Amino acid sequence: KFTAPDPDMLRFTVQSHLTNLHRDAIDILRIHHKDFVASDRLREIIYALRESGEIRSLCLIRHYLDDQRDYIESGPTEESDGDLVMYNYVCRGQSTGIDKAMEQGKGVLVMKALGGQWIGWDDKVSPHWSRTKKEALPEFAPKRDKVAENLDLIYPVSVGPWGDLAEAGHDRPRTSAAVQWALQNPGVSSVLVAVSSVDELEEVLDVVH
Repeated sequence: KFTAPDPDMLRFTVQSHLTNLHRDAIDILRIHHKDFVASDRLREIIYALRESGEIRSLCLIRHYLDDQRDYIESGPTEESDGDLVMYNYVCRGQSTGIDKAMEQGKGVLVMKALGGQWIGWDDKVSPHWSRTKKEALPEFAPKRDKVAENLDLIYPVSVGPWGDLAEAGHDRPRTSAAVQWALQNPGVSSVLVAVSSVDELEEVLDVVH
């Protein structure tokens, strides 16, 4: 995974990783969509790496709001083999892009299946959590500055309604229920899950094998 790679260093970095890993190819190279579309040179290097077989597939990361909106409206780009998209029980807009990806035979890797770890799962699923005001949200987050800078992205997915996923007779939904919800979409190839405790991890493993 690269966030904002220097195009002229990308080939060297990939080849160094291949040497260190004792591999002939990297299966999936993940690059932020906004960086990929902004740089002709970056795309040129990636195409060359794919042509040489040093990378087998390209996954574009749709992390930012503009990237997400583009995916919702247009689906995957022609050059990508798959996309990493934000998709979960609360944030469902990406389903239109996922449908287009499935039609084109392209992969979809889901991030933020639990709404991200900006705010802990136990907070997000508490009955009172939906009443938390947008401006107050950073007070509950370990990385306050990061949350404050991205409230438009983080607030909607943090306040729920995650509690709807709870089983009958239970107040707290299991993390596995949130992951299972994302995986039930036939266009989703896999999920990338961040957890904040061993208990959460064990719950996720109930449905991810």
